[in-house]
Amino acid sequence: MAYIFLFPSSYQVKILEKLAQQYQKDIVILSSEKNVHLSDQILTLLDHQFIEWVKERQNDTWFCCHEQAVYFASLHRQFVNHICFEPICLDMLTKSDMGRVLEEIGVPILPKKLLKEFNELEDLPMVVKPNFGFASTLVKRITSKQELEKYMTEYIQYRHGSLVETYQEAYFHNNDPQLLEEIMFEPDISTGTFLSVPFIASPDGLIASFPVVGSKRVQTKVSHFVWTEFHAPDHLPSEIRNRIDQVLDKLSTSFARCPSVFHAEIILDPQDGTPWVLEFSPRITGGNIPRLIYYAYGIDLDTYTLELALGMNLKPIDRYNMEDVIMISRKEGENISNYGTVLESFHKIMDGVCHTQEIRYLS
Repeated sequence: MAYIFLFPSSYQVKILEKLAQQYQKDIVILSSEKNVHLSDQILTLLDHQFIEWVKERQNDTWFCCHEQAVYFASLHRQFVNHICFEPICLDMLTKSDMGRVLEEIGVPILPKKLLKEFNELEDLPMVVKPNFGFASTLVKRITSKQELEKYMTEYIQYRHGSLVETYQEAYFHNNDPQLLEEIMFEPDISTGTFLSVPFIASPDGLIASFPVVGSKRVQTKVSHFVWTEFHAPDHLPSEIRNRIDQVLDKLSTSFARCPSVFHAEIILDPQDGTPWVLEFSPRITGGNIPRLIYYAYGIDLDTYTLELALGMNLKPIDRYNMEDVIMISRKEGENISNYGTVLESFHKIMDGVCHTQEIRYLS
């Protein structure tokens, strides 16, 4: 039996290469590039030969390292049998579908409406977003009918030719295009605390959670919710942490088939602290959040996740020696002097501009 890892990051690939030798496991890696390399041939993800290859791997174990991987698993669900999450997760790829499933299991989810149900007197201000989308693309706060009309123009302009459209064409060509193109809106509670929360889940419940707080966001042409600063640990009151963990426990028992790392985005209601789930995905958090967690909580979440995927036993989580760290995104040449030592830095493209993302001590 082989372990197939779908679209890992370059950092995760390096870890997998070490783990393959350490544990003598048969590991197959599918690149996140548009083409997949098999032997001396380059096959597209929809190529007949590649699909035949997938069919032959029905007894292997699959693991999703990226949101694109979940889309892939959904497209090939009749062949992807052994996976760490319940198959219903493959039916939660739009906002409306996710909201329906999470509401059914009792997870706090903000009420969602279709744009055609918009009532100017009742619904403004609101947060509007695509039914199918990711990374806050085209998520905006709307306060007037004029802003909504402008948003509709931008929606058509920026969605065309975007990565969202590319994924939609590659993985959802059998879906109803009208459903994928729908625009949703939710009540505006954007003044609440935003949390990116990787958590270790098992069928028996939540094992550990690592909330990261979004502390600064900026508006760009394509989003009003581009987060440029995150900090950890969260320092939330114990009552709020308990409420968050109760939600994560419900997600764990509902969707985990075996111990694994999942991800949720949560916003705390500014009025009563309700932890509303904005997004859920049965995969490790993307981007550099796992590196921030490493410096804050002392756990290499990428390695931990990949070891779990290979069937290794759970290791104890020690969170006693936590450090206050922050991850900042800044434009090239922009100086930041009011934070401590740089621990690690990365390059990241935001809104077409190269940024440096730095993890620093807060003090």
